[in-house]
Amino acid sequence: INGVLPTGFAEFEVHSSRTEFEVRVRQVNIPPGSSLTVFVNNASVGSFNLENNGEGRLRLRSDNGQTVPAVVVGTTVQVRFGTTVILSGTFGSATATPTPSPSPTGTPGPTPSPSPALGRSFEAHLTASGSLANGEFKVNLNAAETQATIFGEFHNLSSNQTGARIETTTGTPVVVHSFGVVGGSNGNFASVTIPVTPTLVQQLRTGLWQAVITSVSSPNGEIRGQFTPRSNNSDFDGDGRSDVAVYRPSTGTWFALNDDGFTAAALGSAQDKVVSADYDGDGKTDRAVFKPSASGSTWEISRSSDGGTTLDLFGVAGDIPIRGDFDGDGRNDIAVFRPSNSTWYSKTSGTWGFNVIQFGAPGDIPIPADMDGDGKADIRVFRPSTGQWFWLTSAQPSFNATQFGVAGDIPVRGDFDGDGLDDISVYRPSNGTWYTRGLVGGFRVIPFGENGDVPVPARYDNDNITDIAVFRPSTGMWYFLRSADASFQAVNFGVNGDIPAISQ
Repeated sequence: INGVLPTGFAEFEVHSSRTEFEVRVRQVNIPPGSSLTVFVNNASVGSFNLENNGEGRLRLRSDNGQTVPAVVVGTTVQVRFGTTVILSGTFGSATATPTPSPSPTGTPGPTPSPSPALGRSFEAHLTASGSLANGEFKVNLNAAETQATIFGEFHNLSSNQTGARIETTTGTPVVVHSFGVVGGSNGNFASVTIPVTPTLVQQLRTGLWQAVITSVSSPNGEIRGQFTPRSNNSDFDGDGRSDVAVYRPSTGTWFALNDDGFTAAALGSAQDKVVSADYDGDGKTDRAVFKPSASGSTWEISRSSDGGTTLDLFGVAGDIPIRGDFDGDGRNDIAVFRPSNSTWYSKTSGTWGFNVIQFGAPGDIPIPADMDGDGKADIRVFRPSTGQWFWLTSAQPSFNATQFGVAGDIPVRGDFDGDGLDDISVYRPSNGTWYTRGLVGGFRVIPFGENGDVPVPARYDNDNITDIAVFRPSTGMWYFLRSADASFQAVNFGVNGDIPAISQ
């Protein structure tokens, strides 16, 4: 719908004192406030209004005097916008799940798929209003979607941690997994792999899992956060790991290497800028380019969800396209930085909002990142002339500045110490050295690379730490320093003139 894949979940419960019917939707890409109607066996049972992020909920309970529809195995359910069916499914038993049938609009691809293979990586960023405490959990599904691997960490709790759980948030909550007590105000949870049902998977995709961490002072939960699909700028198969991928401007071709094998696809031309990210909300990176033009710049996005194309006119010649999720809904927002007036312009995907913020100075390099761990990209610039960084945090709005780097350094984005916050980091081409400063890891100096290399840091091994990596255009070699086991890896992929998809 308008370039985004909707998802939803319906549940019917029978209790000793009541019956309950609930429908939840997410990523319905029409304006907030729009009215949607739920039909059961083609009979209207109620309506609800969309909230931000395309989310909405209809909940009916007999003990509240509401009419709850009769539901049995085989009962059909639809969510309609006017006369258009947005989502539909058929009720199964308690261990089954409705199968949503999205009806995307826009320009169809040559072979659109009504049941796309979706991404399998999800993240929850845990915060609390007015608190510095934060945490992060990650869930990765196996290819068969029968198992989930979960791990996470927490920081700056106000008192000792007493528990942690992953739970559903629809109907009667179900504890998916309990991690128990680690203790302290900072800690990590060892990775666990648990079985999951199709019902749990569909709830996860609809944003109906949350992570909660309790403490001595907050036994009901000090911090919590909702799981959303997460794809970086180069995860074309949606497994949670960055792929080795390049864009070849000379032919307008994208090449990628991952567990699905080798792929090649045409999109773009020589003057286009790489802006690959997840725009359609399926958990996979979409191939995308920014086409600068004096008459108005265009974003061309090849959707991984259905093979269609989204075209969005946003920006002018001279703008720098920006990749970032500024509203924290799990989808990349369309945004530019305009050097001529040092202004950021963005269209947030979850709110249908248009934001204009003047921040920076001529010559600044825009490099948004999540500096406070709330899952939202914060506005941030690096000033090469002075080696200074300036940023605005979103969780507790504040202006921040620090000195780190010298003229000639390349600012890089990543969480190199695994604390859930992006670090202040640069790559120095003159000596092939990385300099990073994080909350947990402190100051680190890591020689890795040589002059002429392109820094391509990302999560290549699917832990919660950004791996140091470079692409060497002269030879087409990629070199990785993996955080999971400190191993070195080299891969030959690309030729001189190629642009890594992950590059900033």
